[in-house]
Amino acid sequence: MRLNCRAFPKDKDAWLEADRLGLGIRINDTPAPGRASFHFLAEDYLKVDFGADSVRPKSANTISHVEHIVRAYLVPRFGNEIAEDIKPLDIQRWFKSLRETDGLAWATIAKMRGVMSRIYKVGILHEHVQKNPVLHVEMRSKTDYKAASTCDSEGPPLTSSLHAGAHLRRHGAPCFGDAGAALERCAVE
Repeated sequence: MRLNCRAFPKDKDAWLEADRLGLGIRINDTPAPGRASFHFLAEDYLKVDFGADSVRPKSANTISHVEHIVRAYLVPRFGNEIAEDIKPLDIQRWFKSLRETDGLAWATIAKMRGVMSRIYKVGILHEHVQKNPVLHVEMRSKTDYKAASTCDSEGPPLTSSLHAGAHLRRHGAPCFGDAGAALERCAVE
């Protein structure tokens, strides 16, 4: 028997309100497929991927870093949202804001992206969600790293140490290869 309610003329509206109130998660241990919050998905991921039954055991250091990413960044931002409703553009904008407002390095944000993608991958495996919005998120991979030039004032001492390496090469030591030849040409110029 189906009741018609004036407050929720459509089933979708009723489900949205139930999700907003968190009823599915508070009432059920396991939410219905597609109705899981991101927080549920993240905690399930931590339990499954880092528990005793994990397929690939992780080091204590890895566990600590991933838990920090999940609990300090991902859950506070997306925890109350229904995992299926999170849009790739929202994720991408949030990552960009982490760079601009919090000053996080792109490499750190890329790690967050990897953890978030893994959360969805495990969620798909356990049939909590059907899609991974993180797959469509573009990341910037630029870094502030600047390579040191060997053609500056530091060139000749480095080149002279390579000559010692060249001497060792004749006696079976590892070879510097093309890098050593390039440095020697650079020092001569």
